[in-house]
Amino acid sequence: MQRNIIYLFVSLATFLIGNIIAAPWSNANRAPAPSAEYTSAEQELLTIERRYVDAHIQRDVATLDSILADDFTISYPFDRVSDKAARLSLVADSDFTFIDVNTYEVDVEVNGDEGVVIGRAVVTGSDEGRVFRTPPYRYMRRYEKRQGRWQIVSVQFGRARR
Repeated sequence: MQRNIIYLFVSLATFLIGNIIAAPWSNANRAPAPSAEYTSAEQELLTIERRYVDAHIQRDVATLDSILADDFTISYPFDRVSDKAARLSLVADSDFTFIDVNTYEVDVEVNGDEGVVIGRAVVTGSDEGRVFRTPPYRYMRRYEKRQGRWQIVSVQFGRARR
């Protein structure tokens, strides 16, 4: 029971500061599709964002492992911090499922080998068969280009302001 509460808190916080405000998109639009209005580097980050979200829903630990930097951290409200191993463990846990992750108000910015994606999100999941839905939350994912490829180095979550 305590483990499930921890997983629920971890998942809530993990997505809280990563995906901006409310107005959930359909599954096909989890992150904005790359378009001509974005630079090629921004389009790359948005493509990785889509893979990151989809990997959670599809339980694709291998994809997450490649997207997350080895020194990856997640910062939750109330000064709680988690790491890559905990995130991969959560996604691999058969008792916990990400059913849907709706992101909206997503914005991206790239400056050299560093990038940031901010937005709002709502997560629907299941913990030992009990379905839950998070309140809207804000997120910020920080990327770095390492050895020629973009990786997520940190995620921060917070409450969405209305």
